[in-house]
Amino acid sequence: MIELAPYRTTDLEFMPTKPDALLTGQIDDELYRRFDAVIQTEGPITRELLIKRVINSLDIYKASWRLNKHFQLILDRFADRMSEEEGLEVYHAREERDNVLRTDSRDIRFSYQIPPCEAANALVLVIQESSKRLRKWQLYPLFVRTLGYSKCGSELKILFDKTVRYALEHEKVHRSNSSTYYI
Repeated sequence: MIELAPYRTTDLEFMPTKPDALLTGQIDDELYRRFDAVIQTEGPITRELLIKRVINSLDIYKASWRLNKHFQLILDRFADRMSEEEGLEVYHAREERDNVLRTDSRDIRFSYQIPPCEAANALVLVIQESSKRLRKWQLYPLFVRTLGYSKCGSELKILFDKTVRYALEHEKVHRSNSSTYYI
């Protein structure tokens, strides 16, 4: 059974920092703590959104390739909590439940920042609530509404396609010979 929960963002102390100061390694321990706090509160979270949360708290709004390279050294320390999902690096909280769908997040994160493992729960919920097998074209608008969006755009279609692949691969949903989806 899928549980609905509100999306909680991490409350990080605002600490204006110059990008060059990050590259010296002087605040690597602080960066590690911030990354860990975000992962624990918002996991599963994509690498892109994770970095965005941390750099915004440092009064930096774009990560250059040099910053990204430096951040990767710190994020490597979380390798045991990282998975690759449909081409995205996704970081997971230590005690993460895999049956949660966090609602009300469209003002907090873009559709391309929703990890497939979480979006798959929206797919499962749609099928559970319909209590019947659905075709892919029937699933899509219900999936979009379940995530809280009112319009079906190209980014949502990309997320939907990634989610269907992920959900099938991880056996969260199944596809019949007649191309209907069920749980």
